[in-house]
Amino acid sequence: MALDEKTILELRTPFGPVMESLAAMQRIWARRPQLLIAVGDETLFRLLENGIKPDIGVFDLRCRRASIGEMKERLILNAAGNAIVARNPPGAITPELRAAVDESLLEGGRWIRIDGEDDLAALVFFARAPDGAVVLYGQPNMGLVFAEVDDEIRGRALELMLKIRE
Repeated sequence: MALDEKTILELRTPFGPVMESLAAMQRIWARRPQLLIAVGDETLFRLLENGIKPDIGVFDLRCRRASIGEMKERLILNAAGNAIVARNPPGAITPELRAAVDESLLEGGRWIRIDGEDDLAALVFFARAPDGAVVLYGQPNMGLVFAEVDDEIRGRALELMLKIRE
């Protein structure tokens, strides 16, 4: 079952302000969130190259379904350490991904390497992370989305998750 057009449009609406990489880094340095979650290889690379290691990172070693390149891959794998691996095909949120998100939040500092596609992982973090956690993810051709988890974001994420297959 593929995502319908309405759901795709809803997913393309950012969960927070979209900003350039430098502006996002400055906001992180200023706010110093208690829990920083970064979803996506390019997002992780931008953070790491600016000296910021998120508490939790989610990656699939691909950017727009193409290889991210050896330098970026080395940097991310080195920062990830012993990452949890979860299978998650495109357009889906699997029980494996949900369990990996729960484990990373419970243990803290655990990163998740997706076998498949990481694009919808932010939704699971929005639904399950504590209030005040910051989730940073890429918005294609626009920049980085800086979203602080609260009841409104959590509710929107849960509604969208109901429309996505496992």
